[in-house]
Amino acid sequence: MRRFVGIRPNPPQEYINKGITNGPEKPDYEGVVFSDNSVVVHWLTKDYHSKSYFKAYEDFYDIHGHPEYGTVIEWIDS
Repeated sequence: MRRFVGIRPNPPQEYINKGITNGPEKPDYEGVVFSDNSVVVHWLTKDYHSKSYFKAYEDFYDIHGHPEYGTVIEWIDS
């Protein structure tokens, strides 16, 4: 398994105000990529604490990668 966090350094200010993103200060989500490439993501934002499942890392990133916000995936060493 590989653990990661997702940080969005440049999200729209209105998203920060609505609690949809934490902004540049801290991660919006943490996740795990399993040996079969499936992913579980746990949201860390102010108002949203759901968990999401994706069949593949690429599916997750296509939806939540948001390059327009400068999203950075930081891999956590075990």
